[in-house]
Parts: sequence; C-alpha cells; structure tokens
Amino acid sequence: MNELTVLEHNSIRVMTTEQLAEAYGCASKQIQQNFSNNRARFIAGKHFFVLEGQDLQAFRLQVENIELQISPKTRHEYS
Repeated sequence: MNELTVLEHNSIRVMTTEQLAEAYGCASKQIQQNFSNNRARFIAGKHFFVLEGQDLQAFRLQVENIELQISPKTRHEYS
C-alpha cells in the first residue's frame, strides 16, 4: 500500500472511497456496496460526510494536488 495522503474536511481527517479500498486491498465498488448495504449503521457527520456545493468544490481543489480525481460531473461525494 502506498502512503496515504492526508485529507481534511472541516479540520477532520477523512479518507475517500478509493483510499479505503486501497487500505483494505479491495475494489472501490466493494466499499460502495458495503456502505449501501449497511447505510443504517452509519451516522452522517460522524462516520461519513456528504459533500455538495461549495464543500465539494473546496474538497475537489484539495485532492486536485494528489493522484485522486473527482469528476467535474460529480454532484455529491461521500468521505
């Protein structure tokens, strides 16, 4: 596993789906499916963040400097 790049949202360290997949040695699709299947167990703002609008734009600029990419067509991002 490559060294993880530190990402922050509202001064809280976060990991993207791609980073979680790399850490666990699986495909990002599996992380997404597990999240969807267990969504009731997670609390927004505690276990994950939904980034939209200005928050998404600011986060997109933060990850632009590293190898992670967020499509310009993305309307919301879970971190």
